[in-house]
Amino acid sequence: MDPDFSYYSKRFQMTGSLGDVYKTLAGLHSPELRFSYVRDLLKEHSMLPTELVQPCVEVVFNREMTDMVRRIGNDHFRCRDYVAALNEYMKCVVGTEPGTVQHAYALANRSAAYFHLNRYELCLADIPRAIKSKYPTKLLYKLYERAGHAEYNLGRGEKAKFNYSECLKRLDDGVMTAEQRSRYKKLLKECIENCNGLEERNFPENQPSIEQLTGGRHPFIPALSKLVELKCSPTMGRGVFATEDINPGKSLLICYILACHSSRF
Repeated sequence: MDPDFSYYSKRFQMTGSLGDVYKTLAGLHSPELRFSYVRDLLKEHSMLPTELVQPCVEVVFNREMTDMVRRIGNDHFRCRDYVAALNEYMKCVVGTEPGTVQHAYALANRSAAYFHLNRYELCLADIPRAIKSKYPTKLLYKLYERAGHAEYNLGRGEKAKFNYSECLKRLDDGVMTAEQRSRYKKLLKECIENCNGLEERNFPENQPSIEQLTGGRHPFIPALSKLVELKCSPTMGRGVFATEDINPGKSLLICYILACHSSRF
């Protein structure tokens, strides 16, 4: 049984009224009557949401909370659970103010998680955002090195060389011994040499499963299921109406984000 349906039906089953609900519904022969009955029933039992859309509340972490969430992400990262780490870093990105060091750290950490998940384009997108958000100068070489590795894995030799070269320039700002700096420079020069002759390629990424519309696509509105239609009813007004009975929990609409605040997500 669908979990959404079970959530509501169990409430009536516990009171012994589920049979009466089924009987009443069976006697209602129009969608308008069934809709009105269910709405009034849920309202009577305090199961009807009071708001269709919850107000958007922006969550901003304080410094202590941000550090705690980031530490949890770092623990996952050290255990190579990059998906769990990414989830924590996402919270930090959303909960910190753009232009702050905390926001820069969150973006840099998220970039590292993306890199280890082979999502190189997303990894690269977060790096300039972190730099713009006051990422510490002494750590900048790490970001440019990661950008070089990401571009290298994508087969973009010239862009990889540029980032490796930027990393070389920033090494003097890093906190390390002279021996470590010398060894680092040698490795970076080898990376630059290896960029020669690279061919650009599309690196395979894990793609999310594609949601399927129940009943197939609407012939005129591809984002809608063909089990629903847009129309104006004289009794219910303009809206989306089911053309046949649909079980709870089915996919009737698929939409995608086309724009968001680039500095926040």
